[in-house]
Amino acid sequence: MKIKKVYLENFRGYKGKTVIESDSLTAFIGKNDIGKSTILEGLDIFFHEGKNVIKIDKNDSCVDNESELFIIGVCFEDFPEEIIVDSTVSTSLKDEFLLNKDKLLEIRKDFKNGKVVERCIVANYPKESSIRELHSENISSLKTRLQSLKLEVEDNRKSSLMRKKY
Repeated sequence: MKIKKVYLENFRGYKGKTVIESDSLTAFIGKNDIGKSTILEGLDIFFHEGKNVIKIDKNDSCVDNESELFIIGVCFEDFPEEIIVDSTVSTSLKDEFLLNKDKLLEIRKDFKNGKVVERCIVANYPKESSIRELHSENISSLKTRLQSLKLEVEDNRKSSLMRKKY
């Protein structure tokens, strides 16, 4: 996988949401104390959650903002086309509706008081009410849905196969 975008929100000197695009070669050039190292330190915090070189500090949220919450997000491209879920079933992030509106894998982490308070995938999930809750349904509910539509699946013990059919 390759990083396509990084965004920082309310992190140190970055008050609003700041998006940093990445290409095949990315360089940070600027005056001293302008925030170049903050971007790299934000990536270290994102990937290691403060357990590596850069530690999360309760004072990492921007001093110009009243919120103690700060957000670091990373968007990836060139991710594997196929992934394995349900132990042996091959699917894709696209088929599982886990890509954002730009068809990138976007992972966001929210931090507060020196700790991760939320991790999530930002996805462009379908808005149709009939399929909106597919990922949160258990296997029994998925089976009932398929039976009501008279649809059959090769293995009704694997939720990813049932979601694909639906």
